[in-house]
Amino acid sequence: MRKYQNSVILILLIGIGALLFFINQKETETPKGKQIQHFRNAEVINPDRGTKFDSSWFDADFQVIVFANNLSEYSIFNFDWNPYFENNPEIKFIFYYSGNEKSKIEKWMKETDFQRPILYDPAKEFYIQNVVGDTNGIVFNTKDGKVQFLENPSFPNYQDFLDELKGK
Repeated sequence: MRKYQNSVILILLIGIGALLFFINQKETETPKGKQIQHFRNAEVINPDRGTKFDSSWFDADFQVIVFANNLSEYSIFNFDWNPYFENNPEIKFIFYYSGNEKSKIEKWMKETDFQRPILYDPAKEFYIQNVVGDTNGIVFNTKDGKVQFLENPSFPNYQDFLDELKGK
């Protein structure tokens, strides 16, 4: 009888663990087809040289929207985005930063020679409207304002995803 009770308890614990894992996975997903809500009033931090922000990007057919709330060593901003900028002129890359210190992102842009504008959003307006769950960084790949997939340049075949986004 005792052996049976232990088996039941073990099965219940495994079931509860699997359920919690599934629920947690669902909380951090952003469903395909979700309409992105841009924070159009974010302060634009343009690089000293390079691409300047244009508000028409908010309405572009193809967008890669990158959100980060920190600049740690593993920040999504630290990927080498340049090949994707160069190979995909029809895609608008929009970066949101929600860290507390504007000077930190400005310093980072100079130190890394980052040549794209960043939308500064310390109140996390973009995050609140678009991110489900808790994350320090995420990449939305959109077509006509709707999320198509969440892959990022850490995937070796990211350009294939971008080609798919563009319909190539």
